[in-house]
Amino acid sequence: MVRLARVSTLEEKAVLRLLQYRLPANEANAKEEWSAIVEGKHTLWDEISEAYKETIRAFLIHFHCEVLKAASLHFEFCYGSVGNFFLTGTRLFFHSLETSLFWFARVSGCHPDSTVLPVLNTNHAVTIGVELENGTRILGQNEISHPVKTTTTTTTTSLSGASSQHRLQVHKESTDDLESPIKRLFYLNQDKQEILPHCNPTVLKKLRDECAIVYAIGSLWTSIIPCLVLEGVGEAIAQKRCPKIFLLNGYPDRETRGCTAVDFITNATNALNRWGA
Repeated sequence: MVRLARVSTLEEKAVLRLLQYRLPANEANAKEEWSAIVEGKHTLWDEISEAYKETIRAFLIHFHCEVLKAASLHFEFCYGSVGNFFLTGTRLFFHSLETSLFWFARVSGCHPDSTVLPVLNTNHAVTIGVELENGTRILGQNEISHPVKTTTTTTTTSLSGASSQHRLQVHKESTDDLESPIKRLFYLNQDKQEILPHCNPTVLKKLRDECAIVYAIGSLWTSIIPCLVLEGVGEAIAQKRCPKIFLLNGYPDRETRGCTAVDFITNATNALNRWGA
C-alpha cells in the first residue's frame, strides 16, 4: 500500500519512511528502537506534525498494549515493520480489516482515486496450503514461499492465539527449490479443514465495474492465486468483457522456478476455474 502513497511534501516523505521502516535484527536493539517510536522520541518523527504524529502513534500504542497483555508469549520485534504494526493496531482496535486498510490508506496518503480492499473481510484465522504435483501438501504461506527456521525450543503463541512449540523466524532469502511444482492452492479453517471462502462482495462489485483487470507483479501462489481461487472471483472475471493484463515478475522465486509465461497464465486460469477444488 505504501507504493500508492503520495510523497510530494517533506511530511509525506517522512510518514512513508516511518511506515516502511523495519526494526533491527538484534532483539535488544529492536526493542530499544520500538520504545523510542512508541514514546514519540525517535528521529523518524522529526518531520511529522504533532497532529499527524499522534494519529499514527495512537494505534502503535494500541498494538503495543496488546503485546504487553501477552507478555508471556515472547513476541519478537526484530525485523518488525512499523507499517505492519500500525495496520495490526488499527485492525485490533476496529475489529475490521477493511476499516484498518481504509485508515492505513488515509494515513499513508494513498491517492484518492485508488482503493485497497481485502478479498477476505473476516477476523477469523484462515490459512493457505498447496498441493504439489507429487501429492505432497505444504501448509502456511511461510512454509510455501519462505520456509522458517527453528532458532530456539521455547513455546510461543501469536497475538491471535495460535500456539507453537518453537520460536520461528522467516528467512526470505531462502532459495531452496520445492521438491515438485505446485498443482493447486486451497484454504484451511482453524480446524485444518479445507474450505472455499467467499470473496468480499465489495471486491466483486469493483471487478464488475472497472474498465480493465490487471494481474499485478507478486508471488504467484501466495499473493495472486489466493485472490483468484475465492468463490465468485472466476465468475466475475469471466463475465467481464474488458482488457485483462498479466504482469510477469522480473525473476523467478521458489514458487515458480522453471515456470514459463504460459505456465503463469495456465495456473491463474486453473485457479479462476477452481480446478481441482
